[in-house]
Amino acid sequence: GRSLATVLGRPYLFTVPAPALRTLFGEMADAALLGSAKIQPRKLLESGFCFDHPTLDSGLRFVLGR
Repeated sequence: GRSLATVLGRPYLFTVPAPALRTLFGEMADAALLGSAKIQPRKLLESGFCFDHPTLDSGLRFVLGR
C-alpha cells in the first residue's frame, strides 16, 4: 500500500482490501500485497542475475509509467 501510494503521489491513509487491488491491478496486486515480505531471490542473485527493477517502487514506477 505505501509503495503504491508513493509512486502514485497519493497519501497513504488506510489499507486497501486485497480484492479491490486485484480488480484494479490484476497480477501486479499480489506483488504489491507482498511488498512488506522480506524475500530474497538468493539463487538468482548468486548466479549474477541483474534485475531491471530491483525494488517494488521502481517496478511500480515502470509498470505505471511514472
